[in-house]
Formats: sequence, structure tokens, C-alpha cells
Amino acid sequence: MTTGCWPRVSRCRWCARPVLRDNEGTWIHTDLAYVCRDSSGGLAATTAEPEQVRRAS
Repeated sequence: MTTGCWPRVSRCRWCARPVLRDNEGTWIHTDLAYVCRDSSGGLAATTAEPEQVRRAS
């Protein structure tokens, strides 16, 4: 398993809910859902993925 430059907990790039890696290295929301939810709470067509981290140069 390779790790990227993401912090331990990040915001989801699709729904802005917090995400982290599960025991197998897959991104998951902190409420233990892999699938994102839209603003009304319905399931979205996206899965947990962290926002890109912008590093200062």
C-alpha cells in the first residue's frame, strides 16, 4: 500500500464530509459510509475521496 500526501483526516472532495482511510487503505467517511450523500441526505453517485492538498512552495 502506498500513501499519498494527505493528512490523516481530510474533507471529501465531493461532499465535504470528513474522510479517512479504512483498515485496507480505502477512503471512507467518518460515519463509516463509503458512498457520499447529497445536501438532502440522499445517496450520491460518488464515493469518499479526499480533497487535493495544496502545499506551499
